[in-house]
Amino acid sequence: MVEIPRKADGRREDVVPASQLREAYARIRELERALGRETMENEILRAESRAVRSLMGRSPASPVHAARRSHCRRRRLRTHQ
Repeated sequence: MVEIPRKADGRREDVVPASQLREAYARIRELERALGRETMENEILRAESRAVRSLMGRSPASPVHAARRSHCRRRRLRTHQ
C-alpha cells in the first residue's frame, strides 16, 4: 500500500507528478491567452458597432436614414389628404 504524504500540520495531500503539474500550468496559460484574444476582439467589435450605429443615425445619406425619412414623409402625406 502506498502511503499518502502528510503536510507539516498532519493533513494528507494528494501528490501530482511534476509533469502533470507543468501540463496543467501550460494549459492554463494557453486558455488565459485565448480568453485575452477573445476579450480584445469583443471590445473591438463593440467599439466598431457603436461607431457604425452613431454614423448611421447621424448621416442623412445613409440608406436606413433615407428609408425612415421617406416612410415618415408618406405617412404625413396620407394623414393630410
